[in-house]
Amino acid sequence: STADGVALFDAGQAGSSKNELIGFAARSRKFVNTKPVGLCVSRHRTIEICNEALAQIFGYAQTDLMGHSLA
Repeated sequence: STADGVALFDAGQAGSSKNELIGFAARSRKFVNTKPVGLCVSRHRTIEICNEALAQIFGYAQTDLMGHSLA
């Protein structure tokens, strides 16, 4: 889903296993990190990876957002 310059992909909604999510993250990390809009990959509404643009939108460091709930 997208809103206000932020795009979200919840791998949990697709029924992806943790290994599939890790593979997706590895393939998409460069894509996610090079986009000027906030991007996040989550699993069951928990941030797995996000880019610097998303962190700046919310005023946090990128690593501070990972592992936190989107709820």
